[in-house]
Amino acid sequence: MPDRSIFKRCGCRHPDTGKPFGNDCPKLRRTNGAWSFDHGHWAYQLELPPTADGRRRLLRRSGLPSRRVAADELDHARELLSLVPRGDRRRRTEIADLLQTAVRARRPLPETDRIRQLLHGDGPLTDIPTVADYLTGWLTHLTIDDNTIRGYESLVRVHLIPHLGEIPLDKLRASHIREMFTAIERRNDAIIAARTSPDPAVRQSVTGVRTTGPGTRQRIRACLRKAINDALADELIVGTNPAALVKVPGDRPVPIIWEDERVRHWKATGEVPGPIMVWTDVQVAEFLDYAAVHAPDLHPLWHFMAYRGPRRGEACGLRDSEVRLDRRETTINNQIATHGYTPGPRQSRGGARLDVVGVDAPWLVAAGRA
Repeated sequence: MPDRSIFKRCGCRHPDTGKPFGNDCPKLRRTNGAWSFDHGHWAYQLELPPTADGRRRLLRRSGLPSRRVAADELDHARELLSLVPRGDRRRRTEIADLLQTAVRARRPLPETDRIRQLLHGDGPLTDIPTVADYLTGWLTHLTIDDNTIRGYESLVRVHLIPHLGEIPLDKLRASHIREMFTAIERRNDAIIAARTSPDPAVRQSVTGVRTTGPGTRQRIRACLRKAINDALADELIVGTNPAALVKVPGDRPVPIIWEDERVRHWKATGEVPGPIMVWTDVQVAEFLDYAAVHAPDLHPLWHFMAYRGPRRGEACGLRDSEVRLDRRETTINNQIATHGYTPGPRQSRGGARLDVVGVDAPWLVAAGRA
């Protein structure tokens, strides 16, 4: 039995009235009543659930190349509607809205598996934003400190949007993220090669251009993982976080101790053995003895940092009210951080702690309180 939901249309007009024939053009049918092989294009129509205000509506797409394509898309639309029981009017109306929006925008119909997943997670069925659109809006709603937001903004602008911005958020996969990091590595190789080029113009082209190091790559992944976790928490998407499935090597340099042989080599050649060098306890004591004579105002700060290990910002942000010399205690609940290039105080909720200073701390003796 023929499916009357599938038919042919053409662009011919009535010679007398000038109005389009639509599917009533005499050339669309052969003498036996069957559709013409070479005239017109295929179309389909399907009655959709009513709109939210109860109005009837049809889903109609024309311009399809074959009857098979029209039948497949019609079956696809029916399959999407069948995902929701007839009694669930709200969800059926949402699916009908999606179908109508896709046809009007000349886009493919939504994937059945994606809609099924969203229905299972009770997520919204509205159009999913691209990664660029979502990240741009996500940054404006963050309630964290300014310095962290500034770092996120830089990572989003320089790395995430250029590499992933055009991908719909619900279609972002771990493979896309791996491709981004591969592209970053290729860019690093190109910068390094340009720096050593014999052509001065090529070397000039990368002046001031920095490679993306391991630490920055870790922060890129962490920023994206945080953003997608927020999207999952808001039920904008459902499923797993693809950023959590990607491993980024943390190629951090290994600290090297300033052994006597390394010190002699450095003094003779000026060559530092590694990017992170660590003093021995003897060298720390020598430095503090020297500072006590030549920089007495800063000596207590350096002694405190050497023996109690606060961060630089915590030591610089230490308040007088948080130092109890009689009990040899300090409370770390404030630090000086840089917001962009502007230093300012910042509370550290996670890092707040009580430090007990050793009884023999010489800077307490110097203060006359030990």
